[in-house]
Amino acid sequence: YVSSDFANHPLSHLMQSIFGFHDRSRIDVYCYAISPDDGSVHRAKVAAEAEHFIDISHLDVLQCAQRIAQDAIHVLVNLNGYTKGARNEIFAMRPAPVQLLYMGFPATMAASYIDYLVTDHVVTPPHLEWCYGEKVVRMPHSYFANDHRQAYDPHSLRLLSPEHAVLPASFQPPLSPRRQAPAVPLDLNAHSAALATAAATPEAGPVGLGPHGGALGTSAIIGANAARTAALGQAAPPLLAPGAGTGLGAQDAMGRRLELGLPRDAFLFCCFNQLYKLDPATFDRWCNILRRVPHSVLWLLKFPPQAMPNIHAEAEARGIPRSRVIFTDVADKALYISRSCIGGLFLDTPVCNGHTTGTDCLWSGMPMITTMHDHMSSRVASSLCHAIGCPEMVAADYQDYEDKAVLWATDLEAYMALRRKLWHNRLTTPLFNTRLWTREWEEVLAGCWDRYARGLPVESFDSAAVHHDPEVMAEVEAANCRDAAARLAAIGAAA
Repeated sequence: YVSSDFANHPLSHLMQSIFGFHDRSRIDVYCYAISPDDGSVHRAKVAAEAEHFIDISHLDVLQCAQRIAQDAIHVLVNLNGYTKGARNEIFAMRPAPVQLLYMGFPATMAASYIDYLVTDHVVTPPHLEWCYGEKVVRMPHSYFANDHRQAYDPHSLRLLSPEHAVLPASFQPPLSPRRQAPAVPLDLNAHSAALATAAATPEAGPVGLGPHGGALGTSAIIGANAARTAALGQAAPPLLAPGAGTGLGAQDAMGRRLELGLPRDAFLFCCFNQLYKLDPATFDRWCNILRRVPHSVLWLLKFPPQAMPNIHAEAEARGIPRSRVIFTDVADKALYISRSCIGGLFLDTPVCNGHTTGTDCLWSGMPMITTMHDHMSSRVASSLCHAIGCPEMVAADYQDYEDKAVLWATDLEAYMALRRKLWHNRLTTPLFNTRLWTREWEEVLAGCWDRYARGLPVESFDSAAVHHDPEVMAEVEAANCRDAAARLAAIGAAA
């Protein structure tokens, strides 16, 4: 693996456990870091758990390629593509016989030195292969890896089950699409108090703390808090401190809404994607949905804050009062996922989906609605929905997107059936099963190498699903844990 993002970066937030989850009897893992150590727990975790972690950030491109060639790598994975910090010239020198593009760049590189792009059946069905310069390898479930099951424990995050997260009073009959909906009355006192609390609250931490990753997983937060407070002779605070406008002081959805200044009984449509992903056609649909569901509001993030007046102006131009479009601050990852569970429905941005934010909202237990275009970044959320066993969350087109959103916001029975299904499927389907994903990823790597070793041309192929044997996986996990502990001890001794 070659990456500039073995750091406090969404790539490592999603993949940090995978390097250590590899079956060492089959895969010899080399991670080549092309950026300096940022001192993050993510960098330390990858460095400790990968079998070989080599910092080549101080080498020039030719030296990097020579080092990789000397290590006799069979399959070299580009985790950057055309993103910040990439050194694609390394791949142009062909230091490995098989070279793949994965994760960092959701599109083709159109480069002759990349043999395969890793994807799946939803993101890249055969009729769309013409869009890619590489041959494609389709994984059996979603190609999109994540680490939520390991890093973000539902109990520590204080996630609410469907029965506790949903307020039946927020479900009211819809209006005809042609009728104008009145503004939803808000609890202005609660909303003003929340704004005052937010203004007095320090900004969220450095880049990477927001919805697209968060600085730390729950176990790392606990450790960091304990170390910091121990140095001050204080007791460590809880992982997610209640109150103070966090939206976590109450044990029920109503209390959490009031802490965040959200309406008491309105249906909460949400989107926590960066606002550059929002286009006029999608916003037209969102405003149609708000008109048809008059007892609802749209909950967005100040991501960035400069967008707020523009979004409010565009809403008013479409007949939607600005009081129905509510912004809250960007928060660190654990807090942000915890807040998400009180949301009603995540309205995805179809042109450029929520990728990391999509997994965040699904892990919190909040349903989503999305639809697809032809390009890769517009189809990732649909892949997530299929992998979690909820294909009904993928609309056929924009009108179906709008109609399904209205249905689930006005029919309590239909909505609860979907939400209970999603809540159950989080822990029983492939999407959040990182160890199963790693086994299937290993089949991709082996399949690419096997074709090369047998002298076959580079061609697209579908990688097979893997039987998930709990006993075998437990043995692999135990071996990996022993190796990781030994490397951590060695790092501590060296320090």
